[in-house]
Amino acid sequence: MANGPIIVVSDTHIGLQKRTPKRFAHFLEWVKKGLTTGTLPIVTLEGERKNADPPEKLILLGDLFELWEPRAADCAGPVFDDSGVLDLLVHLPCDKIYVPGNHDDTAARHGKINVLQNGHDFRVISKHYPEQREGEQVGNTTYFFLHGHQFSRLRTPGVLESFDFVRRFAYEAHEASPRALRVGLTVFGLLAILTRLRTLGALWANMLRRLPAFVAFLLSVGSIVAWVFSAILAFAQVWRWLWRLRGAVKPERRSRLTERRFLNRIVGTSKYLNVGDLINLHYYRQVANTITADVIVFGHTHIPEISPPNVGGTGKRFVNTGSWLASDVLAYDTFAYIGKDGPRLLRWDDKARIAREFERIS
Repeated sequence: MANGPIIVVSDTHIGLQKRTPKRFAHFLEWVKKGLTTGTLPIVTLEGERKNADPPEKLILLGDLFELWEPRAADCAGPVFDDSGVLDLLVHLPCDKIYVPGNHDDTAARHGKINVLQNGHDFRVISKHYPEQREGEQVGNTTYFFLHGHQFSRLRTPGVLESFDFVRRFAYEAHEASPRALRVGLTVFGLLAILTRLRTLGALWANMLRRLPAFVAFLLSVGSIVAWVFSAILAFAQVWRWLWRLRGAVKPERRSRLTERRFLNRIVGTSKYLNVGDLINLHYYRQVANTITADVIVFGHTHIPEISPPNVGGTGKRFVNTGSWLASDVLAYDTFAYIGKDGPRLLRWDDKARIAREFERIS
């Protein structure tokens, strides 16, 4: 059975740019008014004012909050910048789906949360929506929704898990317990000191020789694990200090060791690539793809775009929702409206408090 209209928003990065939350809050008020009156006013490319049906679902397609590099290196920034966004979201009289992206993937740890508010769902779903690869039908077309960082070449089994593990203790060190970081730094220091003491080192080696081989092996492995883990925690603590110092000295300047700036120089990045480049450069691999939906809707690259059907011979169409970050290069405050006639790109005009058609076809 086909579903009603869907509005898809991604990459608001609340906590990064100070003015974004207010614009986004005004947009949510516009959606709420449309749900109340039964119509959403939209200005077409020709300047004609038309009414669209309000959405049955609002899908937040990742990077709603900026938890990687918040403004002034303040991890509480997204909360202070909220401007009532969360309250507006929760109380919207339609179903809400939140699929976390790579910048707010902390929320993915709470996947499958389902909050019922005013008879409508607010669900947190990790990875993608819906769960079935056949997608969700609107009109005669099926749609599949994911943030889009999955297209990065870095996102491969093994590499991804290892990078994410280290990242949680590095430039996301604010997620680790401060006490755990202090303990790790202390243990790391003690291990470093003990290693330098030849007498204790000789005693340790002599003790290992006297123990059964299996027990000695376990102790050796345990000491190596302690070294590695405490070194990671110690690095995280030092990083926390440097991060805070950086934010105090240059609060408005963004600088971090990131996937874009370091690792992606080796393995490549999907950031700021349009659909054609994603496919031609093999970020999107048709052979590995098991999504059978007609249209894949994503964000992440910040480039609003609707591709032609069967782009790159994939048999699919791609819709990129763009972003809500002010930029001299890319358009911003864009989102996707999916109705029975297909997908459309719209741009929020905050000055006029209305949505305008933004049709960018590659």
